Amino acid sequence: MDAKRNLKKTAQSGVKPLQDATSKMGNQTKRRLSAADFDRATPYLRISKDRIDAARKVMVQGLPSVAVADEFGWTRNAVSICVKKVWDAFQLSKELEASHADVRVENVGSTEILPAGWLRVTITAPKELVDRWQTELSDYAGKSKG
Repeated sequence: MDAKRNLKKTAQSGVKPLQDATSKMGNQTKRRLSAADFDRATPYLRISKDRIDAARKVMVQGLPSVAVADEFGWTRNAVSICVKKVWDAFQLSKELEASHADVRVENVGSTEILPAGWLRVTITAPKELVDRWQTELSDYAGKSKG
């Protein structure tokens, strides 16, 4: 009931509610994004197109996780994991924008050999951000070898 009152007050004040904000509905947290914000997050994802499509249906189109899980033949938890990955990527994109980091993803020519699915990325960012990414990349490299 309080959520309805807050929405009514927000509407009366002329202030639009934040689209990228999470809202608590019962036991679940609803994570919604505009289509543009969702697209802003996708370059930072390492998940399949199906998983991105499932997350888009929940986060942009507003479909229930259960319906999306049924459509793809997955569990609701699998869909929730996809949504969380996109949400985390969106938060990273906001962090990069706020820090004025410059991230460039290059298409590597056929003369340079990289593992399948890898990209060359040039990053200009604050040291603490770069240190965190280096740690995450080291962790990822360790997991992919083992």
